[in-house]
Amino acid sequence: MNFWDLAEKVKSVEFDFKGNSVTQAVIDPSGDFMAYSLGYDWARGIQGYMTQPPKICVHPLLVDEFKVCNYLEYPLKY
Repeated sequence: MNFWDLAEKVKSVEFDFKGNSVTQAVIDPSGDFMAYSLGYDWARGIQGYMTQPPKICVHPLLVDEFKVCNYLEYPLKY
């Protein structure tokens, strides 16, 4: 999953989930945490079903992770 600085047109943060698909993600209004779900996105059809067990995760967001772009100052859309 990538976050982009749209003004500078550069990737500011990249999260690697080791080949797992991110099916949903949201940042809480305070900007302290990002909740996301990993699972199967049906790209491989029925043959790939249940190769990636679903998982819900919470990641604390550190200001250091957003060095290039202060993403947390932008309005969040849900």
